[in-house]
Amino acid sequence: MRTITLLASALLSSTASCGPAGGGGPRSDAGGDAPVIVDASPDAVGADAGMNLVGGCSPAALSACRYGPAAPTRSSSRVVELSYTDVTNAARTIRVALHEPAGLTGPTPVVVWSHGGADGSMNAAASGAEWAEVFTAAGYLSMHIAHTGRTAAERSALCQRLGYDAAACATFKYLSWDRPHDVRRVLDWVEEQARGPMGARIDVRRIAYAGHSAGAGAALVVAGATRDIAGTQRALPDPRPVAFVSCSPQGPDEEGFIEASFGGVTRPHLTLSGVGDDTDGVPSESRRRPFELVGPGNKYRLWITEDSARHTTFDFSTDACVQFRMRAGQDVARCRDYLPWLSSTMVAFLDANLRDSAAARAWLASDNAAVLSGRVAEWSRR
Repeated sequence: MRTITLLASALLSSTASCGPAGGGGPRSDAGGDAPVIVDASPDAVGADAGMNLVGGCSPAALSACRYGPAAPTRSSSRVVELSYTDVTNAARTIRVALHEPAGLTGPTPVVVWSHGGADGSMNAAASGAEWAEVFTAAGYLSMHIAHTGRTAAERSALCQRLGYDAAACATFKYLSWDRPHDVRRVLDWVEEQARGPMGARIDVRRIAYAGHSAGAGAALVVAGATRDIAGTQRALPDPRPVAFVSCSPQGPDEEGFIEASFGGVTRPHLTLSGVGDDTDGVPSESRRRPFELVGPGNKYRLWITEDSARHTTFDFSTDACVQFRMRAGQDVARCRDYLPWLSSTMVAFLDANLRDSAAARAWLASDNAAVLSGRVAEWSRR
């Protein structure tokens, strides 16, 4: 069991963004958990003095560097089952956890989330559960997909339909195909609900799609990146999301992507990763590259330069970080510090693109993220 859940609950009051009514912005209160430790020497303060900072952010006032509300929004959750006919002409069913903020007073932006892993899942409640707390605390309705696995027979049928031979089928990551189609069904459901029972609570014009690891790759594909499917670079975009987040994405020469794959990503996109994000056979340096290769304009990357920010750190979990630092004889409390950096960046990006928040745009255009991290995280824009 992940240890992050209680920790995330404790941090949300100081890490997420605006509530259901919007209007979030940089924090200016002194509450929340213990501040991140930074070098506050005169030289360091002088270096930050020349940076673009908003909301009273400084090395001496780190809580003001965060983007988030003083009080998070409570939420409720339920799981729905959705079905559609896949490319093999077979019925495919997925489970989706719907996390809804309490007290909604009008149409609410939606975040759709895809989990990582090459294999499928039946547990929607565990799909991005820690990020779900961040999203709903910020007043977003979030939908977290459990991308159902395939039996051997179902996998064989998919391979035959797509043109894989038996040898290639043995290594084909079938969820690379299924995830974009599962997302399409979820977006169809969102539109159905907006015309019916949830019409007053869903804003179908303001949808973001995000994911971790393999889910990050899916976010890139739905945003317009191409990927090798049976020897051909295939595009599987969906026009409905207006913004995308890739936590620990794959880069060129990884899992079907090439350098030319990413140019088709022209909508707003945020990458979260770092030097310690090198698991699952994908080197961390590869995860830097999508930001540099996607189409310019409204693109952002937070890159943590400490090894202890591990792969699952970007799934908003401290577990792998704690294990890494324990083996190294290092203080595990450091693992908590990464969470406000990630949640502030995530929610500011969402607010800027789903709520057209001027405060969020100012935060993204500032160097608050770098100062908040004590310059351990690189903050890049293009």
